[in-house]
Amino acid sequence: MLKENILSDLKMSSKSVLEHFTVPDDFQNGNTFKGKCMHCGTLISGSYKVTSNFVTHMKRKHRDLYILHSENKEIQPTLTQCIKKSVKYSPSDPKQLEMTNALIMFIAGDLLPLSIVESEEFKNLMEKD
Repeated sequence: MLKENILSDLKMSSKSVLEHFTVPDDFQNGNTFKGKCMHCGTLISGSYKVTSNFVTHMKRKHRDLYILHSENKEIQPTLTQCIKKSVKYSPSDPKQLEMTNALIMFIAGDLLPLSIVESEEFKNLMEKD
């Protein structure tokens, strides 16, 4: 039962599952075709849009390949993971240089005290992307 739960969590992409089948050259896009499994020779009906028959065959008949291929699949990061990964600009980055110059012009142009950069509010502002 535990093994079945693990299998249900794994996903094999539509494109990757078709790498395990030979597909006829003369099929019409969107139409069904019979793909021949490269591992056992079984003919499976399906299409490029609906690959569930191919995935089910791999899951049932070639479980080890299915698990191996599913574990190696690159997983798209979540929005939270992307936000946490935000990297600050390097000192020589053109965007960083532009921001530094704009900050200098703001402080000098409005005759603000340089101590403004030590305030908590300013530090919070600089932490924003």
